[in-house]
Amino acid sequence: LWEKGLFIHLHAYQCMVLLDFREVREDAQGWWGKVHDRLAGRGVPSIANVRKRLFLEPIHEAFHMWLESLANLHEQAIALCQQENQKQLEFLARWQSFLHTLPESPVSRMLLDVSFSLFQKRLNQYCQACHWVAKTSTRLSIIGKKAKQYIRSLETRPFHPVAFPARLAYWWQTLLPESLWNSETFWNFVEEYQLQDALREFLAGKGMSSEEAQRTADWLFFFREFRQVNGVFGKRTPDWRLFQNYFEFHAVRKFLRIHRYQGVEWFHAESMEAFLEGLLYWGWLQDAVRYSGNSSHMSRRLRYWFNRFQRWCAAVDKSHYQVAKFLHALKNPV
Repeated sequence: LWEKGLFIHLHAYQCMVLLDFREVREDAQGWWGKVHDRLAGRGVPSIANVRKRLFLEPIHEAFHMWLESLANLHEQAIALCQQENQKQLEFLARWQSFLHTLPESPVSRMLLDVSFSLFQKRLNQYCQACHWVAKTSTRLSIIGKKAKQYIRSLETRPFHPVAFPARLAYWWQTLLPESLWNSETFWNFVEEYQLQDALREFLAGKGMSSEEAQRTADWLFFFREFRQVNGVFGKRTPDWRLFQNYFEFHAVRKFLRIHRYQGVEWFHAESMEAFLEGLLYWGWLQDAVRYSGNSSHMSRRLRYWFNRFQRWCAAVDKSHYQVAKFLHALKNPV
């Protein structure tokens, strides 16, 4: 600017207003030099945002490595290769390396409380459950051909937009101590380091549409509120009461795109479908891991969940996408 000035090309009657000039000095970490090199002379709405993205890149890359490991582990669990235990250890090592990439912060110290021995035990239970689904097709036939095909479609795609967030939520809950789930520090960390955006970008890179990737990321992160009513999920609470509780949570309402028109609340059809499929898979996953040593009980629980899922879908068909009619159909099934 001092040597050459500032050149601006304008057409007739156009104008440009430049405000809030300020001088940026290099910091100790050299971030502004990195911003300069990355932009290579390009203009951007905010150089502060570019600086933030550069800072987040190594964290997001480590997060993506962990997600990739999770998907690979699922495929290995389905195949149940002979090196299963070694693969579990590799996965744990990747998770620990991800933690080490985090800068010094209260949440990184809290993550050190993670019990890796407990996680490895549950990891082994999960592998056994996946092995049961993959290898015992005759037992799956008890729930019917349609249900069998549906469950297999969820299991055989590592990045299925329904199954993947449910599996990831399961790991998330398994890995993180209760104190961390209830900590505002942790959720401020998730927001500050834009992990939801990192997840969406990762899934989009795996072939999901932008809408699927966004819905999948939303499903995982509303799990924070979802689990508050999940204590009654799978027990003898009537379904209409369970969904009434769900609809009271802001994150669930946002996910289902619930809106009011002429005094009536409506939900988005495709979002509700993904929500119900997520509940089905989540409920089955919990039971499959819990009863992985009892094949007959797992068969009964899988049939139970699929029948329950079909009742939910029938209520959606009767609701015409209205919240009140959906609850009424659940409360008064034909």
